[in-house]
Amino acid sequence: MPTLADYLKYANLQMASEALFDFNATPPGTVLTPGAFAGNERNTVGNLTTGNLHASKFTTTEAEKFAKEWKVVEHISNTTTGFSGTLFEKVGTGELVVSFRSTEFLDDAARDNQATNVLEIKEKGWAFGQISDMEKWYTDLKSSGKIPAGARFSVTGYSLGGHLATAFNLMYGSELNGGEVITFNGAGVGKIGDGSLATTQGQLPDMIRTFQSMRQEGEASGLERLMQSSEGRAAYLALKTALAETNGVPCRPDDANKFNSTLLNLVSQVKPASPDDPGATAREADYQLLWSALDRAKTVFEYAHWAPTLGSGSDEGPPNPANVQDLYTTPGSTPKLAIAGESLDYQLAVLATATQYQTQPLGLIDGAAAALGNPTPAAGGPLTNQWDIAGTETTTDPWYMVAYSQYRYGQNVNLFIEDQPFSRGNAVSETIKALMAGRIQLLHNEYDKNDFGDTHSLVLIIDSLKLQSVLQVLAPEATQTQIENVFRQASNLKAVNGGGSQGKAEGDALENTLNALGTLLLGPEQWNALRGDPEGNTWARMNDLSRGNGEEAAVYSGRESFYNALDDLQKAAAFTTLKGKLTLGAVDIATLKEQARTGFGAFATLYALSPFAAGLAAGSSTTLEAAVSSAWGQTYTDWQQDKALSEEDRAAGKALYSDQWYADRSAFLGYWLQSTGQNVQIVQDGNAGLNTTDQRVFKQLDSGQKIIVQNSVNGETGNDKESQYVLFGGKKMDLLVGGKLADRFYGGSGLDYLEGKQGNDTLEGGAGLDFYRFTKGDGQDTIQDYKEPPGSADPAARALLQRNNELLVLAFKDGGVWKGGSGQNAFTATQSGNDLILTFTDGEDSITLKHFDFDAARTGQGSHGLHLIDSCRQQQTPYAPSSATPKTGTATRRRTAPNGYRTPSATGYAPTARTAGRYSHKRTGTTSSTAAPATKVNASRPEKAQTSSMPTARKASMWQAAATTSSTPARGGMPSSPAAATTRYRAAKKATSSTATLATT
Repeated sequence: MPTLADYLKYANLQMASEALFDFNATPPGTVLTPGAFAGNERNTVGNLTTGNLHASKFTTTEAEKFAKEWKVVEHISNTTTGFSGTLFEKVGTGELVVSFRSTEFLDDAARDNQATNVLEIKEKGWAFGQISDMEKWYTDLKSSGKIPAGARFSVTGYSLGGHLATAFNLMYGSELNGGEVITFNGAGVGKIGDGSLATTQGQLPDMIRTFQSMRQEGEASGLERLMQSSEGRAAYLALKTALAETNGVPCRPDDANKFNSTLLNLVSQVKPASPDDPGATAREADYQLLWSALDRAKTVFEYAHWAPTLGSGSDEGPPNPANVQDLYTTPGSTPKLAIAGESLDYQLAVLATATQYQTQPLGLIDGAAAALGNPTPAAGGPLTNQWDIAGTETTTDPWYMVAYSQYRYGQNVNLFIEDQPFSRGNAVSETIKALMAGRIQLLHNEYDKNDFGDTHSLVLIIDSLKLQSVLQVLAPEATQTQIENVFRQASNLKAVNGGGSQGKAEGDALENTLNALGTLLLGPEQWNALRGDPEGNTWARMNDLSRGNGEEAAVYSGRESFYNALDDLQKAAAFTTLKGKLTLGAVDIATLKEQARTGFGAFATLYALSPFAAGLAAGSSTTLEAAVSSAWGQTYTDWQQDKALSEEDRAAGKALYSDQWYADRSAFLGYWLQSTGQNVQIVQDGNAGLNTTDQRVFKQLDSGQKIIVQNSVNGETGNDKESQYVLFGGKKMDLLVGGKLADRFYGGSGLDYLEGKQGNDTLEGGAGLDFYRFTKGDGQDTIQDYKEPPGSADPAARALLQRNNELLVLAFKDGGVWKGGSGQNAFTATQSGNDLILTFTDGEDSITLKHFDFDAARTGQGSHGLHLIDSCRQQQTPYAPSSATPKTGTATRRRTAPNGYRTPSATGYAPTARTAGRYSHKRTGTTSSTAAPATKVNASRPEKAQTSSMPTARKASMWQAAATTSSTPARGGMPSSPAAATTRYRAAKKATSSTATLATT
């Protein structure tokens, strides 16, 4: 049985066969020669990343790998029936794989969808034309030696290609010489005769040869012999004469875009006036045959001329449909039909062959049952060398519109895919309108937004297989079922149909799983969290997309980022160390909470919000902690320091990861796994200490994982409840904004904006420069900012405090009490043990600065951005302009930049590379050994300051929407940007450097 890696190999080959290989019919006026060949060439990255111009395409990293590993022996472009296939050979080993292209729903709609899927497979059970072209191509490959006699080769097919692969296996399975047949969401096949395996295998080759012969006869001399009456023969010859005027196209001689209705009049003359007329039976049979054949040709012709009138509805998405012309011309020949289904003789050959061999499609009732998940096995199946992979959604009832269609000869393999809305836009309403008008119409205008059946996509299968195969490399004992259970535990999103919109998707299961795995192996300092997109119609998007404003702004990861992250993961040293040794266990929250303080594996699972508990297989020569500890850097060091603390020290607040952090993180993961098991975003817990009017919101800001907890006694849902926020930031810029209740924030590393608002909040900015904003009436808040490790270049830069749009920078001792601010921001600062408590005179608000560094606060460094001046000979304004000169008797003002800063400019001191230092997150953060996560200041354009990698729109909304600017430039309002905040702090620090040197203890 093939492995997950084998399935992935075949899926990538199938994806490559979907590529156009430069046979692109979409540019207006393009006329391609059907069945043209390309061969003996390596895959180009350009062909693979372009793909079919729609969803089926490679990411850059995967295209580069595939292009090195496989070459195209021969590719046959779309024939007049729409058939296309590719023979691949693996570089170095010579492995051969034949792949059959799927339905080109848009760009070859008439040949693939209307002529083949609807009129042949759905009505007759078999794709006569494409199987015929497939058989001819295979014969040529053998005779040319491209598939040597006795060579082992395998076959793949997707959708319509799955039908072709099954037919190939029934006809030539013995010639595969041990090769495998793999289909992806593939259509099954119909019956021949009694439907037994022996009958099907015995008669299918004869049936196709009969069809080929009849088709050739029609092109050469006609199929007059099929008519049983003289009237029928006369009508047939009259039809042939009329069609000759338009080279076989059933159009009007004066209008190539309109069907020639006079052709139907010729057929009508065959119908007997009465059943008692002489020869009435023969005439009726001829009439039915001619009418059916001409009506089928009419349907294909009209579809071919209708589809190109549609628009994709997107400038950035798929192109408009290709306008496949009715005719093509080769040098030295007359025009020929490019769409076989428009031919009267072609349709006569289909009808006559189907009747002769008594073919049958799957019935309506069985077909409906199959679509709902109950496939109909073919008699005598399954074939031992064939596996039919069906992408299977799990958040809603799965639909198998194609994957379970017709009779099934392969061994069924259900594969987890991220669930998508079944329909988007107005696809359903337009389809219903068409049905009421008596026609089946599944393709609609602006199809980029109005479509259905996204779960049928090969992209979803490949992305799932890629991550599954990587996990199985690490954990070979993990079964497909176990791995897919991990995926199910990784998302609480649920697919929702569009109903006019694009709907909702389970768009983050793979990203969240990969985040957990990447954090484990690369450590939080190196891993950049992915964020899956919950919107419908985003599953195939290649590039990242920014969406939302302010605190709702987010960057959603595209497939390029997903595969780049997978590539980084596989290059990690820990990946090599743990290859073949990892185990994927179930997560037990009670055990994690108990063990996380002393067991690194439990801590890592908790930290990463992992849907699995990582462990090592018995007999492994290393430990999980030893394998990944170096990658975890400062986070691991912090955890080790906590592990060594006594209970007394922990109780005294010396732990970097507090008991509250463990409680909140454990609760988050526990509720998260509860919600993912049910695919809901709100869970109820009557023991959570919540009022019935309140709810608690847990959220990981970088990945977007979010869960709402409500009191189960009330059980209400909705947006009318007050929210208590428990927010966790990542290593980049985050906006942490609370509400009216007592919120708890853990900012992570990097520059963060924290605004608890009302309620008695606990705020942790973590490592890096953090901006705390307060407003009158916010309550009694507590800041537990991170104390930088010994040797940090600029510990004073880790926090800025602002209240009512004014920075809190200095406090002078007056009468034994530190006082600072003015007006509504006037405060007193009181030492309480290791803490400093700021109490404001305009109300009951207070800010408690935990573990305040009083020594640093009495120097130029400051603590939490605040400087304490115990005494001085002459007080100076804390916001003196940069040109101010100290008065006589004070210390000489420093005219050189403070240690770790470049020379001063109009924008203040800018940090040097050495100032960047190493920033370590106290509880949920990361370590960066690169540039400072604070701010890179452009001295001439401070408004152009760059802050981390957050999108510009999000940075702007963060700093501009937070507050209005004060009318007093000296004290300033809310900084317009992180750069402005940093610059203002540097200026204040510079202005007070002389008085700071006079501080006494």
